[in-house]
Amino acid sequence: MVIIVSTYEVADYERWKRALDRGLAHQPIPGLLAHRLYRAVDDADEILVQFEFDDLEHANAFLAGADEAWLERAGLDVYPPAFVGEPIEAVDYPG
Repeated sequence: MVIIVSTYEVADYERWKRALDRGLAHQPIPGLLAHRLYRAVDDADEILVQFEFDDLEHANAFLAGADEAWLERAGLDVYPPAFVGEPIEAVDYPG
């Protein structure tokens, strides 16, 4: 598994979320396993997006094929910084 993580400042979360949902429903994304959204507790306009891919090839293809027009319609920077990584440790704690 490979993840891509980016943070965004969104002026209107509902508008951004509708654009994300439309973009993901528009066409299947090869190798995409899941996505997760997080909102900063101290700034409701700061969103972290995590995409999970089955392999690095699909993750890189997703980044290379990013729809710049979609990002602009959603009110986001065209080239947000992205972290691409693989899990190296996961520890679950009781409670």
